[in-house]
Amino acid sequence: MKQNCTDQLEARLGRHLRFYKGLTETYLVNPAQGQPALDTHDEVLRLICALKSMPDRPRQEVVRACFNIQAGNSGSSTSDQERALDIAVRVMIMMNSRTHGFSPGILESGGYQSGWVHGHSLAQFIESSFPGTNPQTWDQMQAADDDTISAITAQRLVKRARLSFEPTDDLRKHLELDRKSGTVSIFHHAAFLKEHLKLTKGLPMDMTVSDQLRRGAIPRSLALETLVSIQEVLFPHDDTKSRDILRNLVDLKDFDPECLLFDFSTIREEDEHHVESRHFGARLMALRDELESPTPRGFLEEWLQRKSGARHIMMATLIGVLVAVLLGFLSLGVAIFQAYVAYQDWKDHGSGRPVV
Repeated sequence: MKQNCTDQLEARLGRHLRFYKGLTETYLVNPAQGQPALDTHDEVLRLICALKSMPDRPRQEVVRACFNIQAGNSGSSTSDQERALDIAVRVMIMMNSRTHGFSPGILESGGYQSGWVHGHSLAQFIESSFPGTNPQTWDQMQAADDDTISAITAQRLVKRARLSFEPTDDLRKHLELDRKSGTVSIFHHAAFLKEHLKLTKGLPMDMTVSDQLRRGAIPRSLALETLVSIQEVLFPHDDTKSRDILRNLVDLKDFDPECLLFDFSTIREEDEHHVESRHFGARLMALRDELESPTPRGFLEEWLQRKSGARHIMMATLIGVLVAVLLGFLSLGVAIFQAYVAYQDWKDHGSGRPVV
């Protein structure tokens, strides 16, 4: 029976396990740099256990503790140890904790850029990545604008804003809009989110990030909001066309099939009917704005936008007035000519002269 449960869990976490396999396969060490920091999959598990036990300790202390640097027993290079720790972090919380390698455009597009730097703990890294300002419930956001949340569906984003969706394995990139390419990144590992929600279900709501990390879970509010933004906002179950888009993403872009399955009874508390937009509210509003004013794409739309400035509008208005005046003079000329023809016709008939 235990084996069957294990098999079912592995099947449900298939996308996460595939991500783990791909991540560890990229781990290569130059023999000239010394002994590798990771030899086996058990070493990754050991690092994850260490991370769970030290959520409040600064990164440099975690590195020293994990690789026995103080005892002088570490034969691996410092850079390799840092890389090994980043792999363990990505597997555990699905966030890229590197302090380098970010593109300059991430900050411009609203992405979270800071990595897990020395002097900060893992809990501080998560809290700084998702600052959680101005929390509002979906209902409150809709109260301000009846069409705010219900309008941000995948079907409308595709049809009106002509956006497409791309999977991301980094939770910090969820709902990140790239206006230039017209894509929205979706953290699609729904099974991962559900398992973390199960880990924290029934626990006190005021648990700190550190307390939740000790249980091996990301913050409950973050996991729940991410899942709700997928299953209730972008791809709601009562929106057939949006659900069809999600099915195509599962088939064609390798999205986690668990995105299609609603099992809130096993992961939600009774009082979690209304979820706060604590972490992704600003990004949802960016999508709303994109719906209201889509970014022009293609040569014609970009040309029209460039010509739509105030100066061009005034010039177009002036040209329109001049054309109207010209047409008015032409109409007046035609009217005068018609009046002249009518007068000549009247004069010829009135004088009794035959019309030649």
